Amino acid sequence: SEISISFTPVDVGDYNGTLTITSNDPNDPLEIPLTGIGVPLELQYFSNFNTTDVNHSVLVLSLEHNGEPVPTGWEIGLFTPDNLLAGAGVWRDGGRLGISAWGDDAQTQIIDGFRDNELIAFRVWDNEADIEYYVDTELIDGNLSWSTNGFAAINLTALPTREMTVAFGEGWNIISINVLPSNEYYAEGEDRGPDIELMVEQLRIDEDNHHVILLKNGDGQFYSPAFGFSNIEYWSLTEGYQINIDEDVEAVFVGLPIDFDTDIPLTEGWNIAAYFPEYDLDASSPEFYVLSSILDNVISAKDNHGLFMLPAFNFSNMNLWRESQGYMIKVDQDVILNYPVENNGNNANPDDNNEHRHWAAPVRTSQNMSLLISY
Repeated sequence: SEISISFTPVDVGDYNGTLTITSNDPNDPLEIPLTGIGVPLELQYFSNFNTTDVNHSVLVLSLEHNGEPVPTGWEIGLFTPDNLLAGAGVWRDGGRLGISAWGDDAQTQIIDGFRDNELIAFRVWDNEADIEYYVDTELIDGNLSWSTNGFAAINLTALPTREMTVAFGEGWNIISINVLPSNEYYAEGEDRGPDIELMVEQLRIDEDNHHVILLKNGDGQFYSPAFGFSNIEYWSLTEGYQINIDEDVEAVFVGLPIDFDTDIPLTEGWNIAAYFPEYDLDASSPEFYVLSSILDNVISAKDNHGLFMLPAFNFSNMNLWRESQGYMIKVDQDVILNYPVENNGNNANPDDNNEHRHWAAPVRTSQNMSLLISY
C-alpha cells in the first residue's frame, strides 16, 4: 500500500528528514530518508506591483489577529503614502517572512515604488474570509522610512473591522458611514477617499438597472447611474450624502471603525456632515448635546425627516442622532466638529412621533424649509 506524507515548511529551501517505522517485527526499525523543498507561496490578492532595481528589506517576525497567530496563506501588502502597492508576500504559519519594499524606477516617468524617506505602510488579507485588514505595526529594529538597502524588523497585528448596515427608504435619504472601507473601494491612485461608484455598486440590480436614482453631495455635484455620469471626485468620509432610492433596500459596509471624535471640518453656511459614533446622541434643547463642541457657531441643523434645531430660539424637535445617517448643519464660520462621548439622551427615536397623526407623513424630497411656530 502507498503512504502519502506532507509537510508545511516555515521557510523557502531544502529540507531533509527521516521516516522511522516501528512494529513488532524482530528486525531493526525501518528508516526511510526524506527530502522536500519549501517553495514560495503564490500571491493572489496583493499581486499587482512592479519590481525595480532598488529595495528596502522588511522582515516580518510575527502576524496576529484576535490575539492568535494567523494561518498560512494570509498576504501582507506594503504601500506607499500614495496608496501604491510596492511589495507583498504570503505568510507561513510558524515562520518569518522577508519582503522587499520596491523603490521607484528613476528611469520611468510614472511613480512605481517608494521614494526616499517615504513611510512604509502595511495591510493584510485573510485568504479564507476574503477580508482586508489594516494593521498595527511594532518596529523591532531598523527604520520604516524607505531608503535604498534599508532594513526593518517588525511585528504586525491585524486590526478589528466592523460591519455596518445602512437602511435606505424609498425616496430621498441622507446617509453616512463610520467605517474606513477597504482598498477595493478606492480608485487606482486615489487615496483621499473611496470611489463614489464603487461605494454604491452593491445597489446595482443588473447591468442596466440601479436602485440609486441620484446621489448628491453638499456642493451639488452628483452621480447618475442611469446616465453613467459622476462629477464627484471621491467619497469624503467626513461628509454625508443625499441619495434618491427607488425602493426600500439595505447596503452593508465593512471596514476599520472611525473614531467617534474624529475631526469633521465644516465651512461657513450649510454642510452635510457624517455621523461617526456607534451610539445615539441627544439633540434636544436646551443642551443640544450632539453639537456641543460647536454650539456657539450653530445656526441650524436638520435631519432627513425635516426635523430641525434652532439654538438661538432654544428649539429642537430632532430625534436622537444615530449612525448611518447624515445631518445638515449650518454654521456662521468655518469650524471643526467633534462628536462628544456617549450620554443618556432620552428624546424620541426617529419616527416615534409619526403615530396617531391626523395627516399622513409627507413624502421626503431633496429640499425642505424649517418653520417654527411661536404662537
